[in-house]
Amino acid sequence: MDFHQLIVFVVIILLVISLYKEWVNPALSFFGAVIILLLSGVLSPDEALKGLANQQVAIIFLLMLITAGVRSIFGGEFFLKLFSDTLSPKRFMLRLMVSVSTLSAFLNNTPIVAFMIPYVKDWADRNNHPSSKFLIPLSFATITGGMVTVIGTSTNLILLGLINEYDQQSLQYSDFVYLGIIVTLFT
Repeated sequence: MDFHQLIVFVVIILLVISLYKEWVNPALSFFGAVIILLLSGVLSPDEALKGLANQQVAIIFLLMLITAGVRSIFGGEFFLKLFSDTLSPKRFMLRLMVSVSTLSAFLNNTPIVAFMIPYVKDWADRNNHPSSKFLIPLSFATITGGMVTVIGTSTNLILLGLINEYDQQSLQYSDFVYLGIIVTLFT
């Protein structure tokens, strides 16, 4: 095992321990790991900064901003009406999954889950149901809805960036539409 391999091994072990023990914020743990790899020569400055310059990472960030804007403008009233107290748990689940999977086809799924968690928890608390029974279906609905288009999931966006980086035939916005809709409907 050479010096660089040893450094990577030690950094990964320390990173896992730091994340498990929650010594510091996870973002700070990852940042520290990258800095150690950078200072030890395992990573070049270009390699360390490459993720920040990735266009797809910037797109994910912009989609999160758009989702926050939608929440501040329309979110509260629309979703409170959509998830009224009179719904049975099955009807609530149906409305939740249809609305979330539809949104997730056009916006990135990560901000949609973050956006919807407070509404789901609020509805579950007001109707004396455990919110855990609705949060996993929320996640599944956003994942399957995100399969419909290229921008729906972060994985698709990063894959698109890698394809473009290696000058391969690029994916189109609607390449996954038919298969994505089928998967979403059967979920």
